[in-house]
Amino acid sequence: MRLISRVLCAAIMMAALPEARVQAQPAWELDVHGGALISSNPDGGTFALPEPGPLVPPNFNRPVSSWFFGDGAFQLNQALGLRQGGILVALDGTLQSRMATRESGGAFGVRVTRRLTSRLAAELNIDYARGPLAFSSDARSAIEAARASFSTALNGLLVGPLIASRQADATTVFDGGDGTQLLTTGAVRFDLLSGRLWAPYVVGGVGALSIRGDAPAAVLIGTYGAVIAVPVLPIPPASFTQTDTVAVRSTVDSGAVWVLGGGVRVRVSDRWAIRIDVRDHLHGNTIRTRVSTSPLPPPATFGTYITSTLNNPPLVFSGSPLTPSTLSVPLRDFVTFSGEGVVHQVGLTTGLSWRF
Repeated sequence: MRLISRVLCAAIMMAALPEARVQAQPAWELDVHGGALISSNPDGGTFALPEPGPLVPPNFNRPVSSWFFGDGAFQLNQALGLRQGGILVALDGTLQSRMATRESGGAFGVRVTRRLTSRLAAELNIDYARGPLAFSSDARSAIEAARASFSTALNGLLVGPLIASRQADATTVFDGGDGTQLLTTGAVRFDLLSGRLWAPYVVGGVGALSIRGDAPAAVLIGTYGAVIAVPVLPIPPASFTQTDTVAVRSTVDSGAVWVLGGGVRVRVSDRWAIRIDVRDHLHGNTIRTRVSTSPLPPPATFGTYITSTLNNPPLVFSGSPLTPSTLSVPLRDFVTFSGEGVVHQVGLTTGLSWRF
């Protein structure tokens, strides 16, 4: 931000120079422009999933945050493999990659220019771009595949001589994806030719990118339960339900942006002109995939049910605080993917300018 401030201050100081210190009398220009902003979406970055936790007594199970990804999906599919049941389609690969893309969209803005010499001018630009950040079709398909496989996987897990009945289902809610951007930049314009009907120019500068609107998000909610009956004991059946909730967000940070470009100014009259402009806005790739979970344990009145001890560690469903369930560890904004590289957002605009 210090660099941005220095550049803007320098532009303001140049604009405030007295007329005697420039080669020609200063002139102001105001233009209104519109067009499109086309964004690149680099895929490079770093990635990680939560590390498996320690084994916890008395059953020496390994608590997890969700069945949908990471160690939870691994343990669940390991148990299902022993039962030869349908496995859960884990989100591991999707969470460890870029899930959202910045779409191209319309852009419009205003520009104030102060001519300093016959060829040099200082500009202040404010541009509003509508290209939203939204989940890619591949990310949506992966989330849907995980949701669709949840019922088969959990119903296949909850099978045994003590299970009188069982049920499992999952839903998905998508939200956001309507974010916009505000670009505020200061630039210096150099006219390659002056005093012509066609005046090509180049520009360079720096500014700030502000992200507006909600980040794209998806919430996966898996609910399952069973009724457990012991035929040889004169006790009523025990039942439990448990909820596996996973929230996934793709976020982008506001920050500094560099501007490089050029265009042509077509003079219509002494005061009016048409400007055709191409500018590349360069900034760091700050996209992040963030995961939060909030598992809901079985009710406290329910005892403990262990699916199998053949796989290590066992899967435990428990309402007792003395025996933690396998699904029991909440997460808060765990970053599974951090983007790297440079994002190019190329603005193609046409505007009408007025000199005064």
